[in-house]
Amino acid sequence: MPRTILVFSLLLASALCLAQVADYFEQVAIKAAIYTSALSESGWEFDGDSCFYGSLMSNGGELSISKYLTKGVTYDIWGFGDEDIDDLDLIITDSDGDIIAQDQGIQEYAECIFTAAYSDRYTIKVKNYRSSRNAFVFWGIMRTDQNAYVKSGEKCAQALQTAVNFFNILDESEETPAYKFFLDEICLVGGILYSETVSNFHNITVPNEQDCFFVGFGSDNVSDVDIKVCQQSSEGGISSEYSDNEYRLVGQDNSSSMVAVVYGYLDSDYYYALKYRNYKSDESGFIFTLMMTY
Repeated sequence: MPRTILVFSLLLASALCLAQVADYFEQVAIKAAIYTSALSESGWEFDGDSCFYGSLMSNGGELSISKYLTKGVTYDIWGFGDEDIDDLDLIITDSDGDIIAQDQGIQEYAECIFTAAYSDRYTIKVKNYRSSRNAFVFWGIMRTDQNAYVKSGEKCAQALQTAVNFFNILDESEETPAYKFFLDEICLVGGILYSETVSNFHNITVPNEQDCFFVGFGSDNVSDVDIKVCQQSSEGGISSEYSDNEYRLVGQDNSSSMVAVVYGYLDSDYYYALKYRNYKSDESGFIFTLMMTY
């Protein structure tokens, strides 16, 4: 079994500090790390550059993402919650709204394994159907067909370990403010990228004007991660070019480091894009990006 990880944990707008909530993030991260590492050993790999998500979810909260799936490919779409979740559900629908797969069993995890009957843009809905308090949830998309990604599950675990180390350093500093995740918003995005390739997470909004904190991490084989935050001109698609600052550049970190950090002030009236780049790695590497407020 590839190495098991212990991961950082953050929570909600109740202003709990990292040390108080780390156990919750760690619980769900261990589940996801063990599961994805084992799947990767069995021939499953992550599905591209945006295939791993995380959120702090309220009781009854739900989130959806859109993902293009390819005909004939078998997918494993999974989700894990921390100990406060009693019932986590997954529902996958096609572009017509028809249910393709679902897991609405009563447990703290959910999993849908299916072969796509046709290529389409599918909607993946994750719901914290019942929990005793706000809870952290991870979900991801993996596939079985042969591709160029190698041991992406283990690389995912490595990138999360880097995140743990980073937040341990922050937590030990007396000058570190109390960072928090937004509730019922996607605040963790990750995927597998080749060297010198770019991905993004866009149409980000905040509930009120916020000072925000963005972090990018790479797996062990990634020597340089870059991130930038841009204000979009409107809701919708953005340029795939890392050099494009969209309507306005909020901040960027293009230094040569495995960890990239950007601070910025976000206004609730606008949409924002987080661009992340695997600037340098040997073979494909796993990149995580986080968004927090403080």
